[in-house]
Amino acid sequence: MDTTSPATWYAREPGHDRRFRVRLSLSESLLRPTTAVTAALAAEIDRVNLYPDIECEPLRGTIALGLGLSAESVIVSNGSDEALLLAGLATVGRGDRVLLPERTYTGFGYVADALGTDPVLSECGLGGMDVEDFRRKLPGARLAFVANPHNPTGRCLPPGGISAIYRQARDHGCVLVVDEAYAEFAGSHFESAMPLVEGGGIIVTRTFSKAHGLAGLRCGFLAAEPGLAARVARTRRAIPFSVSRFALAGVKAALDRPNDLASAVTRNTSDRARMMADLNSVSIDHVESDTNFLLANLGSTTPAMALHLHEHHGITIRDAATLGYPHWARIGVCGRRLWSEVFPLLAARHHSCNA
Repeated sequence: MDTTSPATWYAREPGHDRRFRVRLSLSESLLRPTTAVTAALAAEIDRVNLYPDIECEPLRGTIALGLGLSAESVIVSNGSDEALLLAGLATVGRGDRVLLPERTYTGFGYVADALGTDPVLSECGLGGMDVEDFRRKLPGARLAFVANPHNPTGRCLPPGGISAIYRQARDHGCVLVVDEAYAEFAGSHFESAMPLVEGGGIIVTRTFSKAHGLAGLRCGFLAAEPGLAARVARTRRAIPFSVSRFALAGVKAALDRPNDLASAVTRNTSDRARMMADLNSVSIDHVESDTNFLLANLGSTTPAMALHLHEHHGITIRDAATLGYPHWARIGVCGRRLWSEVFPLLAARHHSCNA
């Protein structure tokens, strides 16, 4: 008997569940790593007996150079999740007020809970985060989390939104953490918080799991002005060597080939547009996404549809009820061949439920 919790089966490793064929539930890349990345990983095998560089060089320097920041402003982490936790450990303690949007990336709440803080929720829905409500609730908060683009809706903040939040947070002595995990996918309307870093009072996190397609390596980073970064670095001393030498080498190889990233982003944009057009053609409501996933309204049968795809077709999608959006599903962007299999199943179920 399968005792896997409905809340976690979508995130199981395919190799441990014979029903899996492909996972569209975790917004992973379906593209295989490039030859440059695999070669870099292979070159590290003979050094697996040695700890990686404790300062994560030369990757840290490569990231800093690409952002126009000093190396002292960058901390490489085990995915952006570790970066978020480090940011919290360095800035707040038990009972401190932490502001985060409701129905947002679950990692924010996990950090707030792990640190014993007092979380305050700001309004957030299918249209994205309510910037003005967030700004109104900033006074008294020691730390605030924002995802831009937002997860799980896939929407970017409106122009000027992140700058307005930052100014308000700085005026009230609140450290602002901006998670930009999907930044590379966003279009020209995306306003990154990276240019604000040198002004202080802000931490920006990114990951190499999404657009770079290196989720299995678990590598990300945070950027902050050197003084704030030093506070985070002191906290990080408790978990040295948290980024493997394979992650350092593989990500460095990926960054050395920016055309590969550009190609992956272009492909994602094309595939995403095709998927949204198909959903429109059968009147399945969805959110206009700036990421590598779509939030689609599959109705009250969403949990049953997700389980059916998993058990009978080996395809996983994410029932977004656990993220605060009942009747909606988060579906990873995929190529034409796989989508031609998934879409008819979604369309047929949608049609039968609305007949």
